[in-house]
Amino acid sequence: MNSLRLALNADTTPLSVSDTLVFKSLRVRAQEAADAGFPATNVDEEEELTAEEARRIVSSLGLEIASGFFHGPFYGATEEDRIFEAAVRKAEFAHALGQDALFVSALVSPPERHRIAGRVRPGETVSLDDAQFRRMAKLLERIARLWRDYGITLCYHPHVATYVEAPHEIDALMALTDPDLVKLGPDTGHLFFGGADPLAVIERYFARVGAIHLKDARAETVEEARRGKLDYRQANARAVWTELGTGAIDFPALFVMLRERRWSGWVIVETDHTRLATALESSRASRRYLKEKIGI
Repeated sequence: MNSLRLALNADTTPLSVSDTLVFKSLRVRAQEAADAGFPATNVDEEEELTAEEARRIVSSLGLEIASGFFHGPFYGATEEDRIFEAAVRKAEFAHALGQDALFVSALVSPPERHRIAGRVRPGETVSLDDAQFRRMAKLLERIARLWRDYGITLCYHPHVATYVEAPHEIDALMALTDPDLVKLGPDTGHLFFGGADPLAVIERYFARVGAIHLKDARAETVEEARRGKLDYRQANARAVWTELGTGAIDFPALFVMLRERRWSGWVIVETDHTRLATALESSRASRRYLKEKIGI
């Protein structure tokens, strides 16, 4: 279906190499996407490449450029000007690349949030207060207005071990932001790990879904984390993320929903860590699943 634009974020790290992400150069990442059979890959500022140099690398492999990523402590009382200036630079770079949507997340969080990953409940003490949530919402809307002038949609990306992880935190941010400005960039794996039903969240906010990360998660590892036996890094080391179709996410049902409702946008495959020997094996396995089981 042409309205579903498939891509790969090839920053997959074999657990035999490291239990933390090892980021690759754009040349390596784009080559892996091409070798795995994906038509596009994400691009962000890196290696001091100009937008034109990045476009040349990607296009030389016959690939398109998918949505990138932007993050910051949007809730910080003293951070707004710095973050907004970074958002201006991001918009200029993304516009030059031809990107029309960007995932956004507040990836900076204290160690306590990593410790309680997957089990954040309403009333949790290590959470944003109402004033911080309002400050974050206001800044996201300000950035979204700026990006709209560049033809770029802001898609907020809930992420485990951050201040917007659990269902009640997602609901709070969505309620505080203008739906015409701030869209949702859900990650199926992070939603599941964070305690949500991914399909239910996507259905609830369907009109606001601007781009999607396709990530699978192993239920048994998530359950260990929810029982308090694993923090976020330990869950990564125990292979919480896995190739599409080998975990708990119901991707066939997700794609039925997307197709029936004629949704259009980027669907970007991510597997942060793999138990397989190489990242390419992991990427090829997910690509094979999408072809054989989803028809994309």
